[in-house]
Amino acid sequence: MHKHAAGLALFFLAAHASADDFANCLLTSSRQGTVSSALASCRSEHPTGYANVLKGSGDRTRYRNAQECVAANAPANAEADRRTLAAQACQCLYDRSESAEENCDSDFEKRGIYPLQGARPGQQK
Repeated sequence: MHKHAAGLALFFLAAHASADDFANCLLTSSRQGTVSSALASCRSEHPTGYANVLKGSGDRTRYRNAQECVAANAPANAEADRRTLAAQACQCLYDRSESAEENCDSDFEKRGIYPLQGARPGQQK
C-alpha cells in the first residue's frame, strides 16, 4: 500500500509542477487582473514565454480541448485582448501537436501566429 500511496503523491506533484508554465500563468493571471498586468507578471516569472511549454500539455481532466478552455477563461463578452490571450494559451495547452517534443513557440511561429505575450528579451515592445 505504501508504494501505491507514494506513486500517487508523485503523480500529483508532477501534475502541479507541470501547471507552472507561461500559458497556465496567463490564464490564471488574466482572470485576476488586466491583460497587461498578466503579461508583465507571467513574463517576469517565465521569461522564455511559450518556448518552454510543450504543445498539447494541458490537463485533459480540466478541459477536453482549446474551445472549452477559451469558453471557461474568456467569455464572449470579454475584451478582445483577453480573448486573444486566452485563445493563444488554450491553443498551446489543448491543441494536439504533430511532434511529441514541439513547444508552443515553434508551433505558433510555424503557423505565422505572433502571440500576445509582450516583447521577447532583446525586442522592443
